[in-house]
Amino acid sequence: KVESSNRWGFELGFSFNYILNNNVELRINPVGAFEEDEIIYTTNGSIEKLLFSPMYAKLPFHSIIKINNKVPIGIILGCTSSFQVQEKKDAPIAQVQLKKYDFSLDIGINYPIKFRSFTMCPEIRFAKSLVDAAGDNNTEYGKAISSYYRDKFNFGLYFY
Repeated sequence: KVESSNRWGFELGFSFNYILNNNVELRINPVGAFEEDEIIYTTNGSIEKLLFSPMYAKLPFHSIIKINNKVPIGIILGCTSSFQVQEKKDAPIAQVQLKKYDFSLDIGINYPIKFRSFTMCPEIRFAKSLVDAAGDNNTEYGKAISSYYRDKFNFGLYFY
C-alpha cells in the first residue's frame, strides 16, 4: 500500500499586478517554494516513510475576478508551473524517483482588508496538479506507485 502525505511548505516571492478594469486583475508572481512531500509505503506490516524536501521555482499566473463591488471578494482562476531546483541531500531518490516539474490549475478566493497605510489580502487556493509525478519504474518502490499527483491547498497573504 502506498499513501501520500503533503506536509508543510512556504513560498516567498514578488507579485506583479495589472488592473484590467474594475472587476478583473491579472497577477503573476514568481516565487521560491520550500516544500515537504512524504510517501508512506506499507508492505507485510512494516511501514517506511520516504521524505522529500524539494525547492521549486514557481511561476503562478492568476486572474482575480471581483463579482460584486460592494463585497470585495475575488475569485482566483489560473495556473502554476513549477520546476524543482534543489533536493535535500538525504532524499530517498534511490528508492523513488519523482518528476522534477509540475503544472497545476488553481482556483480560490481572496478578500482585501484595507488598513490606514496598506492593504492585506488573504487568499486560499486549491491547486489541482495535471502532471503525474510518479517517475522511474526501475527504482525500489517505483513499480508500486502507479500515480502521484501534488494536489494541495495554499494559503497566501499579499500586502500592497
